[in-house]
Amino acid sequence: TAGTIGFAYGSTNVDFAIDVSGSELILSPAQKLLPLTEFRLQLSTDLRGAAGERLEDAIELVFETGDGDWSADIAIDAPGGPENGARIVYDRRGNALAVWYQEVSGTTYLWANYFEADSGWGTAELVEHNDVDFYVDSPRAVFDGDGNALVVWTQTEGDDGGDVWSNRFVPGSGWDTPMLIETEPGEVVGFVELAGVADGTAIAVWSHFDGRTLDIVANHYDPATGWATVEIIDALPVRADNPRVAMDPAGNAIVVWEQPIAAGGTIVKTAYSTRYAPGTGWEVAEPISTGDVFYPRSLTMPRAMRWPCGSKPTSRVRLQMASACGATGLSRPAAGPRLRGSAITAD
Repeated sequence: TAGTIGFAYGSTNVDFAIDVSGSELILSPAQKLLPLTEFRLQLSTDLRGAAGERLEDAIELVFETGDGDWSADIAIDAPGGPENGARIVYDRRGNALAVWYQEVSGTTYLWANYFEADSGWGTAELVEHNDVDFYVDSPRAVFDGDGNALVVWTQTEGDDGGDVWSNRFVPGSGWDTPMLIETEPGEVVGFVELAGVADGTAIAVWSHFDGRTLDIVANHYDPATGWATVEIIDALPVRADNPRVAMDPAGNAIVVWEQPIAAGGTIVKTAYSTRYAPGTGWEVAEPISTGDVFYPRSLTMPRAMRWPCGSKPTSRVRLQMASACGATGLSRPAAGPRLRGSAITAD
């Protein structure tokens, strides 16, 4: 039980299954162990043997997994012309999604390939397809806690200005139908940026030109209702550009961008920011810099890319803690504690 056996790295608990075979207690983690990470296995004195024997002393094992090895490189794109703008995201189970735009037969399309932790890469699929000549750019993707992916991108069709589109991927079902998430007159300038959290909510931001000025706009995604309507989130009637967005697990978001402001007879490119809170919406934007800035980034709530390492490890109390990543620094008490009986032993 959780009070008898603990398995964790840092403050994060590792889910595991328990099996008993003779004198061995076998712990099998539900997911692959992270590489280059210190893990801690603890057994309390509440652990009982088959005949009710109690463990005399608690056991604590500390070990660090080794690094993973790179596999041989393989092509995951579609046959055809050159590809650009590739991005990759991972979910917490080690699955991944790569998105990119690629020219095929003279037209630029958005493609994706899904990586399953247990089987590898699949086949490249069209995320957006249109018979009209158009140009796709800046694909961005995020996973939710259930392993579903949300993708946004910019798309220019014919002589029209650029628009922002989105599509959703569900493992086992595939891609939904692409949808336009902004219908404002004008055009998108530059890239679209995207952030999301485990419950499936997400926020997309970009620069939008309405024919007079360049604004920072945003749209909020709720998995229950879909995309909302576009909102202007900057506060000044002057050019605003290069937005970036980040979210915390509660769904709060911070957006930063650059905006030129007249100061002392000169133009100062200033960093501005605004905050989004669920149920409240966007706050009034405010400057966060005093001098010229270039390409500000929202650095809150960073996320580390986790590469799946090895196969699912088998962990045993008799120090056979292992994964295909390897293990170093394994430690244990100097005198191995034992049960009063012979049902389970730490040897």
